[in-house]
Amino acid sequence: GPRIGRFNADGTVNELFPHNVPMALLGLFLILVGFFGFLGGCAIYLSSEQWVNIYNQPMTLSAYAFNTLMAMGGGIIGAWVFTRDPFWMMSGALAGIFAAAAGLDVWYPPMAFGLGFFGGAVICKANDVLVKMGIDDAVGAVAVHGVGGAIGVLAMGIFAAGYPNMGDAPATSFFGQLVGLVTFIVLGFVPGYLGSLIFKVTGTLRVPDEAQIVGLDTAEVPLGAYGVKPGSSATGQMAPGAAPAE
Repeated sequence: GPRIGRFNADGTVNELFPHNVPMALLGLFLILVGFFGFLGGCAIYLSSEQWVNIYNQPMTLSAYAFNTLMAMGGGIIGAWVFTRDPFWMMSGALAGIFAAAAGLDVWYPPMAFGLGFFGGAVICKANDVLVKMGIDDAVGAVAVHGVGGAIGVLAMGIFAAGYPNMGDAPATSFFGQLVGLVTFIVLGFVPGYLGSLIFKVTGTLRVPDEAQIVGLDTAEVPLGAYGVKPGSSATGQMAPGAAPAE
């Protein structure tokens, strides 16, 4: 279910802002940096020959790296243009990478940028649809990973139709990419939903209400700023009108 206070009784929505925006953005940035290596891990090295992509076509690591950067930049700009929100800006960078990832070394760099821009532009709207359905996705993961990834898979079938595959496998096509997307959704969503349902029934999925009220930081690490324990009267704050000590 949604976090406490996310939805009012009449169905209207309340924004629950991050506790620490700079740290949230730093975390997203670290994920972005990691994707240079993560996506490079999709490349295949043929001993004493060269690198190939998942379609068994020749590729270079520089193509992976540069198009990752282009898609990331497009996603940042796309999200910023349509939201002006730093959180969605960095999330848009992730969505931009996903929107170009299926054909990462296939795309001409401006194409990678364009797909990234589109991915970054639509994710906030996609998250709005979930919110209207009463679903509280605290970090926008469904919009970023799900919608961004779907864009990337389908884009390969639209803009790279006919790209040769490995061995006797059929060439890339929109229908083939659509079948692949549906397969991913079934194999990912159904087991994930059933697993989460089990955790929900056993009462181990949801953060306790009292922990939400005091805040997860306080509930998990009972130490406040400057070493003062949360709830302590020694807050280090002066009473209104009090003069500082000499």
